[in-house]
Amino acid sequence: MKAQGASEFLAIFAVVLLLSMIVVSLIGSEAGSPQGSSESESRIYWSSTAKPLQVESGSPVYGTLCEQEKKGGFELLVKNADPSSVMITAIEVEGTDAQFCEGNGREAESVDLAPYAKKFIGIITSDSLPCEEGRQASLSLRFSYAKDSIARVQNGTRELVVPCTVASPGQYLSTAPAK
Repeated sequence: MKAQGASEFLAIFAVVLLLSMIVVSLIGSEAGSPQGSSESESRIYWSSTAKPLQVESGSPVYGTLCEQEKKGGFELLVKNADPSSVMITAIEVEGTDAQFCEGNGREAESVDLAPYAKKFIGIITSDSLPCEEGRQASLSLRFSYAKDSIARVQNGTRELVVPCTVASPGQYLSTAPAK
């Protein structure tokens, strides 16, 4: 009788252990992958979890961007959530280096962000509209930046999901924060 109880206990324990391992592997594979972010997951990650660079809003644009005509891309409101200044030195979109500018100005080699400051950054991604009106664009982002004279990289662990309500370049620039 004791042997039967012990074997039943081991069988139940094995099933519980197997289910636990499956759940942990599913959660673990999702957490490290930037793929498949919903708009709400993206908003939460990029506006609060991502450090030190956060993206508070974004809009696809087509027209004159970074003083170049007939370009498609995105304007992002980027915040430095760190108590130290940072200098963005490169932005990769979908694994490709992108041209970028502060606001809708001339193409920049870098963009400086004071502690807790926000700036609009234009990013050129193509020669056409970057997404289809009424849909969403999901972007894998990687920022290269310098902080305290040390080169660093921030890989987004969630895609940035941007609704495709196409704006004119500079649409957000008139409401840029004063920081």
